[in-house]
Amino acid sequence: MKQSQKLAVTIVCVTSLTAALAKTPSSDLYVQANDAYTHGDCNTAIELFTRYKAENEEKLKEHVDFLQKINSAINYCKTGSYEKYLQAKNEVIDTLVAKIHTAIEVIGKGASNEEAFALIKQASDLSKEINANDKLDNARSKVNRKLKAAMLYAKDSDLQNAKEELRDAKKDLEALK
Repeated sequence: MKQSQKLAVTIVCVTSLTAALAKTPSSDLYVQANDAYTHGDCNTAIELFTRYKAENEEKLKEHVDFLQKINSAINYCKTGSYEKYLQAKNEVIDTLVAKIHTAIEVIGKGASNEEAFALIKQASDLSKEINANDKLDNARSKVNRKLKAAMLYAKDSDLQNAKEELRDAKKDLEALK
């Protein structure tokens, strides 16, 4: 079987599993478990994933890949790796927020275009350190677009608009925590 055929079969399996799970009342349990997991509440995620596995044992036997993903999430939580990941992500976000805050303050005190541009560029470069799932990466990209817009404003001597873009980027970053 060609690689593209394998991919197509996998997509069909995942789609059918998603549809099957959506029709069962316990799919809410999976959604809750996944939500707890993505928000770093590992104790709740482990409890809900374990209940989900018990309630859907037969269905999960047919979907071993899905079961492996659930088990991986549980193990990730149990080893503490997920908490370490969240802590590291939050540290990068805090540092980035501080850099943006510094740029806003410096602009407010009458910095030159070059000084403002350099500070914003540092923040933009640091934003690339945030990487994870698609949702987080999309949010990071949105922040990075605002930082790039702020750099362009600073380059064009429009520090007021640069400051506004920085405030928006800072607000979006703080929402990621």
